[in-house]
Amino acid sequence: MNKTKFRRLIVVGEGSKSEPSYIQRLNQYLRENGVRLFFQYVPVCGGDYPSICSEAAKQRKNNRNTPVVIWIDFDRYNRNDARDAKKLHDALARGSREVPLFNRQNFEDFISLHFPSETVQAWSHTCEQKGHFAPGGALTEEHYMPLFLLHVCATYSKGEFDYECIVNDEGIFRLFLHNKDASISLGSDFATLMETEMSRAGYRTM
Repeated sequence: MNKTKFRRLIVVGEGSKSEPSYIQRLNQYLRENGVRLFFQYVPVCGGDYPSICSEAAKQRKNNRNTPVVIWIDFDRYNRNDARDAKKLHDALARGSREVPLFNRQNFEDFISLHFPSETVQAWSHTCEQKGHFAPGGALTEEHYMPLFLLHVCATYSKGEFDYECIVNDEGIFRLFLHNKDASISLGSDFATLMETEMSRAGYRTM
């Protein structure tokens, strides 16, 4: 029996469809495996940095004993959409505690890490060829989604994907393995947090 104290984390994020669905399946998987850990997802529509920070601060004020983290995509900061890169830089320079956990570069890149190594390597290579990781070069959805469907998962659909097929023993093992692989440019700070918190709660990969 897992006697680890139950732990809840609040995750403030920009996605209103895909991320909540992923977190819902992740929590189901944790319950199925007796892992006393729960991720509570709070969406912020729009995803601009000030709105994200405001919601995170609100959650901290209302949940003083619960850790609050920010999980967002780096692509808009890479491109400096809505000058968010500058807003983030200025906020951190002022000593802001709102340091985001980034997907590099987007949620679909995070999802790709759950797939077999040959798929991840091929996707990383395709992204590099398209300049996805270059400063200011992160692909927008209209450009990366056809490539993602072709190279990673033909059945993927934002907000409607069956995450049970990747959030399982094998998929979580691959996520943690690929996230630490220095040979690929993909990565996710949230995946690092997942591994740390799940290990702390007694989870062991296959």
